[in-house]
Amino acid sequence: MSEGHEIHRYDFGGTPYLGFPSSYDVHGDGSVVVALAGGHTTGSVIVFVTSPAGQRYAFIGDVTWQLEGVRRPAQRPLMMRKLADVDSGQVREDLLKVASLAGLMQVVPAHDLTAYEGIPRLAARAASSDS
Repeated sequence: MSEGHEIHRYDFGGTPYLGFPSSYDVHGDGSVVVALAGGHTTGSVIVFVTSPAGQRYAFIGDVTWQLEGVRRPAQRPLMMRKLADVDSGQVREDLLKVASLAGLMQVVPAHDLTAYEGIPRLAARAASSDS
């Protein structure tokens, strides 16, 4: 449940983004773009964020669980792919796309805490704006 937060539905258009076939530009300015990457689970996405200062991030969810998977590039072990992915081939394609972008932006897999280093904390900004 997301009590206190609005939930918005969005539809992916046919607009490609950075090699992904379909995307949704949340604000219409390229600052937050959601790209369909549905190999791990149906409807999986990658969220691309560009900060006002120009830093770029790719929040890749479970395309791979660790940065090492992007650097190599290497998928999860076979048994984990069989258990966790709906389309292992699509995950591989998405992983190769993400690996090609790694030099252009900070890639952040969902399960690798080291990948979050250097990302500004929202809580710190919210606290400072309340003053």
